[in-house]
Amino acid sequence: MENMPLPLRKWINECVKEKFETTIEEGLKKNENAHEIAQDMIQSKEMTELIARVKSVIDERCLSSRANSVAINEARPETSMSISSDLSGEDWGPMRAIGSDNFTYIVNKISYEKPIHVRLAGYEALTRSEITNIGSSQSWELLLKALKDGIVDESQPIFEASLQAHAQLLNGSQAQQDVLTNLLNAFSALYHSKRLHHMLPTFVSGINFKINLHEKLLRIMHLIIQHQEETLKSNRNTEKLLEEMMEQFLAFLSSHTFGISNQLHILTTLNILSVLEPKSDWSKKWAHSLTTLKILTTALGKFPALLQSIIYIVRVGMVESPAALTAHINDEPFEVNISGDTVKTVTYLHSLCFLAQLCSKAAGRLLLSEIQLNDPFNVPDFMLSLLNSLNILALSEVPASIYDISRSALQRLLDSPSVLYDARFYQLALDPLLRVPPQTERKIHPHMIDVMMRALNTEEGSRFIIHNSSAFSLNCKEKSTATCPANAVLVYAADLLRQPLSIMNTEYVIDLLKFIGRLFECYDVCHVVKYILQDEFYSAIAHLYNKMDKYSMENEMKKQSLDRAIKTMLLKVVSLPLALQLLTREESVFEELLRGSIEPLKSSWSCNNVVAVLSTAALEPVGFTILRDLAPHFLSKVLTDICTKLEDPHNFHDPWEDCVVKEFLHILRLLSLNSLCFIALLDDTSQEISSSEDSHPSNLWELLQHSVNSNSPYHCLALMALNVFLDSLDAKIILKHVLNYQELLLNLQETCIIEIESDGELKIIYAIDEAGFLRHKVLLKSYCIISKFIGDTAVLEQTELFSKLPPSVKFDVEKLCPTIPLHSELGRFLQENKPGLRDNGWVSQARKAHKISSKEPIQHSVVINLLDQMQKAVPELELTNHFEWPVHNDHDTLMPQEVYGIELTLLYAEQNRLMKVTSLAKTNLKIFLKEVHGFIKYYGWKKNFEGFDWFIASVFIICDGDMDRCKTFITQIVQFPSIMYIWPMLGKAVSREQNLPVNFQTTFSHLLENIVANELPSIKYALKNNCGTDWWIICDEIISQCFWRILPWCEIIHLLTICILYPADYPLYYCTSLLHYSQNQLLEDVTAGKMWPEHMDLTDYRSGNHLQLMDLLSKRYRNMTLPLLTYQEAALVT
Repeated sequence: MENMPLPLRKWINECVKEKFETTIEEGLKKNENAHEIAQDMIQSKEMTELIARVKSVIDERCLSSRANSVAINEARPETSMSISSDLSGEDWGPMRAIGSDNFTYIVNKISYEKPIHVRLAGYEALTRSEITNIGSSQSWELLLKALKDGIVDESQPIFEASLQAHAQLLNGSQAQQDVLTNLLNAFSALYHSKRLHHMLPTFVSGINFKINLHEKLLRIMHLIIQHQEETLKSNRNTEKLLEEMMEQFLAFLSSHTFGISNQLHILTTLNILSVLEPKSDWSKKWAHSLTTLKILTTALGKFPALLQSIIYIVRVGMVESPAALTAHINDEPFEVNISGDTVKTVTYLHSLCFLAQLCSKAAGRLLLSEIQLNDPFNVPDFMLSLLNSLNILALSEVPASIYDISRSALQRLLDSPSVLYDARFYQLALDPLLRVPPQTERKIHPHMIDVMMRALNTEEGSRFIIHNSSAFSLNCKEKSTATCPANAVLVYAADLLRQPLSIMNTEYVIDLLKFIGRLFECYDVCHVVKYILQDEFYSAIAHLYNKMDKYSMENEMKKQSLDRAIKTMLLKVVSLPLALQLLTREESVFEELLRGSIEPLKSSWSCNNVVAVLSTAALEPVGFTILRDLAPHFLSKVLTDICTKLEDPHNFHDPWEDCVVKEFLHILRLLSLNSLCFIALLDDTSQEISSSEDSHPSNLWELLQHSVNSNSPYHCLALMALNVFLDSLDAKIILKHVLNYQELLLNLQETCIIEIESDGELKIIYAIDEAGFLRHKVLLKSYCIISKFIGDTAVLEQTELFSKLPPSVKFDVEKLCPTIPLHSELGRFLQENKPGLRDNGWVSQARKAHKISSKEPIQHSVVINLLDQMQKAVPELELTNHFEWPVHNDHDTLMPQEVYGIELTLLYAEQNRLMKVTSLAKTNLKIFLKEVHGFIKYYGWKKNFEGFDWFIASVFIICDGDMDRCKTFITQIVQFPSIMYIWPMLGKAVSREQNLPVNFQTTFSHLLENIVANELPSIKYALKNNCGTDWWIICDEIISQCFWRILPWCEIIHLLTICILYPADYPLYYCTSLLHYSQNQLLEDVTAGKMWPEHMDLTDYRSGNHLQLMDLLSKRYRNMTLPLLTYQEAALVT
């Protein structure tokens, strides 16, 4: 019944229900089984009448078929393969199975001279027989001949039955190759039949299924291709069998392609194949694996005429652009009509895709270069011709499918690992965008996006798209816009985004946005396109968002797709510091990006781009405001999930090693990399404390409240979060101000004291548990700021708690603050020099002396002396002309956070044994801090706390608290442009004072990430992909705290020396050398699942070992970096 046609099954069901319902019910009452009931039905009177009626119908059909065979040919739907007749001529009954040794019987019944109904019954008997070993039957050859006769038979039902038998034998027998050969021979017999020659399909008639020969040829070809596909899927076929199959098929294509005169315009086998496979999917499957690709190319090498014909068709098609692609297909009545012009078009498309598949493979290109052709085939010329054809097709009115298939052929060539084109390719590809006549609209066609995407994967292509970034970054906006491809793309994209939503091609716009996101992975591009990015592109996005808000109801699907694509693109764009700052000019777009990015984070924090952008968004005032508004709900979902996990009774084990908790703590560390981001998230002015003690903390401020409540179930989690935040010095003083955690935790530790009597004496010991151990680590890190790793290796059982400061902690003093030798080569050089001019030669000698001294600590007095003498060697900086020391300053107006910062400064100096700490030193540092900020005109954003000025604290320590020496040091050091980039407060003050569109901090960060991307691409990827941050973000934090706790103090002194001795670009190379030094450590940590910056350890870094690297980077990048880093040039650029 399963193989029986559906109409016949319905008819049988109706007959059974109508005629035999009584018989079935009686049998069921007698508890008879199904077989017994069926026998009763067969022997009933009704069955006898039904059989007699069926036989009379068949007799009538046979008489009709003999009288008019043409009528039978046109009556295909009325024929049913399920109608069977007894092969012996006896009473009709159920068909019995035929054994494998009885195929002679079937051959006899399906032979040409038998009546149609007998032949059909024979074919059905064959389909129901065991055919696995049919090839070993003695009647095998006769059966093949009979099947072939069935294919060429004029009767349509016989043809269909024979074709079905071929299909079954191809799938189920072991003699597949014989069956395939038989099928090919049957096709040839039909094709070369003199009697049917006038009925062959031509370019005039096209393909018309009203002519049975047309239908037969297409259906036979379809079965051949289908068999190839099934054969390639199977693993049971040997290479030899595949080789024979491919050679036979190509011989088949070649013979019919060239065996008939073209004067009659008869369709060739290649034409018929192309109708079924316009994209040449059959050859794509053969080219999928190296083994089958080798079989294909080896076989093609034996048929050069076929390959020559395909190349000729492609060349002609590219010159004469195809225009027609029409087909008429109807089910009732069944009709198929394909015009001759359409056949020509699909033959060109098939040949084009076939040739593109060959060219995309090395074996195919080798074949094309070695085979003897009338005209040599050149792959670059082929790609240029294809590109030119696509440029024409994109502007013509041809059906879109022609362009799409041609584009897919180009994509296959572009996807090849090898570069298959030459220098002419990019220029021709972008001609519709860059070289258009006046008053002609510029265009970016979809295939141009494919080419540009491929171009970004090569150095030459990237240069072409960016078009000499160093030249355009210093030139006027108009010049770069007119000639730079990257700028032209952004202008075109901006115009598209301003289109009405109703006519916007959403899919195309999304593809273009994907390219723009990919474009900004090239860091050089940002300085080239910044004018267009700010003035055109960002404003166009703002315009689009306004439209989407206004017309969202009518275009909801478009709105969602575009919004998702824009946010994905912007996250990549704003990963560049310069692009991030430029976006803040469009506050609506920036706010949409932040709010839209935060919303998914409520359920998942897996997107590294989102976390990285959020951690830097607060660098700009608008970002700070948005993050502060979102702070109450920023971490609500992830906190709820973690708290639920902690309360789960099944988690009776230690939950702190759970991946969710680790991820949460790492995210907190990333968010605290930027002080302003941390301040925004911790802002408690807009956050309400939950009224219920049992409720989950919903934000960062609520969570930290639990760190000082030992009875809270979230006490340990809050302590771990607090411990993470203390890696940042600014976070440390902010938390001390808002939480006063240190005093409260010491009080909690005091509750752990137990007094015991031993040997007559009363001793005090501490009862230690997990919470006490975590409080100990937090207190230790809050006090010992000489290094962030002190206490990290402590073991709970061996820890000695403390409840009063200072703790009795021991650390390697010589490693963290080594003894400074009294004399150094640089010190001797400076003392030996007499007063006078300091020219370039003197500076070179000073650098040599420093290199000798760079591997050991140097005295503070050496740095002060070097600064005094180097001031005479550098020109006066115009920037410092307006700097004046204030006459009066009220140091009592310091913010509480600054007071805590001063206390930490003195604690740091004491622990490093750098100066004697007195009450006078504390007073002087307050005065000095206030006066220096007045000197450089730094007042904070809206006079709010933006972070402590650790650079001023470092200068105070270097000058040993001497106020006059401190002021002289500051007055002199602001003359050096490099100081702008290691003293963040100075850079902010100058940027705000001069109202620069791009501040110094952004310029430095952008150039740093550019160098890292070029020099350490794999390390940059590992840092971003595994740790969710960029090196420039980490450097922004360690520079803002003047490298304290990251580098030993002696290295901080060397950094200042380098900034004094070398040009303004050397801080860039210094920061690059830090990552270069730690690249092996980073890879090991990532492999071990350790996150950065938590496990970043630069304690053993020594700049003296990396000065050679800095010199090398300077030679490589100074022409790009120096013009942007010096103040005068930076003003021109921005």
